[in-house]
Amino acid sequence: MKSSQFSSRIKVGVVGARGYSGQELCRMLLQHSYVDLSSVFYNEGKSFSLWQQFPDLKRVGQKNGRPEPMGYDLVSFFKSPHSLDVVFLATPNEVSLELADQFLKNGISVIDLSGVFRLNQTDAVASQDLYLKHYGLAHTQPKCLAQAVYGLHPFNQSAIKSLGSASIFLVANPGCYVTSVLMAIVPLLCAGLLDEQSIIIDAKSGASGAGKKMSEGLLFSELYSDFYPYKVLNHQHVPEMEMYAQVFTQLKTKVIFTPHLLPTFRGILSTCYLRWAGQVQHMSLQEKQTRVHEAFSRAYQEYPLVEFGTMKEMGSKISLKAVAGAGYTHIGYEMNDANLIVFSALDNLLKGAASQAIENLNCIYGFPVRESIV
Repeated sequence: MKSSQFSSRIKVGVVGARGYSGQELCRMLLQHSYVDLSSVFYNEGKSFSLWQQFPDLKRVGQKNGRPEPMGYDLVSFFKSPHSLDVVFLATPNEVSLELADQFLKNGISVIDLSGVFRLNQTDAVASQDLYLKHYGLAHTQPKCLAQAVYGLHPFNQSAIKSLGSASIFLVANPGCYVTSVLMAIVPLLCAGLLDEQSIIIDAKSGASGAGKKMSEGLLFSELYSDFYPYKVLNHQHVPEMEMYAQVFTQLKTKVIFTPHLLPTFRGILSTCYLRWAGQVQHMSLQEKQTRVHEAFSRAYQEYPLVEFGTMKEMGSKISLKAVAGAGYTHIGYEMNDANLIVFSALDNLLKGAASQAIENLNCIYGFPVRESIV
């Protein structure tokens, strides 16, 4: 653990502060008790002032007695890098692919929010094939890919915590859809309650999940009062779901996943249609409910950022409004003799991106798990 006594503040930077996840990162880092957000980076060849771009972040910074982070051009920075402990990459896949190695070579650890360092649980050739097939991307950084540690809390917490003894590290933040699904199904798979070959996911996300890039389908006039599926049977998060479900449960799963775009800004609600494992089917409904409750209790007994229960118990907490602006995951479930339906709600910009990145930082440096996370 790098700073168990919190004796010194660590210096961090953010690339991609203009984006939605980048803004949330900056907001939390400006409130973090043990961190100095010292740098934000740009690559457009012109200066960038975080305070001018986002006056609300200026108010957060001033309220917490923080100076404005310095803006640095990436090209100039790498010619003469200054002291920085960790950089967050809230950047598109191809940008993270280019920048991560450059920061690491300069002795700066990386927490990456893109997808380019997640699919590393196979050999190098197979991983490159996965990126070509699902991302349309030729992966040019196999060493970084092999080095990356997958940062899903609480399931990979011990591996993340072990990075505290490393001189430099690379963390691959999980995908937002993947997080919502794995939080719902991993405890049940670990308990042997599910048919791992029959997992069907119907997920819905706010438009911020697509980032700020220009797209006709994301225009207000196009999306307003509309709702539709996309990337059916071809979403890049499916191999990540199946890969890490197997890593965390030792079971080879089959996931059918359909995402939908909602005319809302933020939040994900995933509905997981599940079938009982053969050894569970004969149990009474009461016994099944007990087993499900026990599975979630075991998985999350030491993890404060999740709430779970039957739909009767969770009620309106299984909604986008209930998780918007919070780093929590809300899980609700209902069942009958043949089926179990699990609902997972989270904020795609927080637990699905920025606050999970902060969880990784907190874990590595030994800070309180909820530090700067609402």
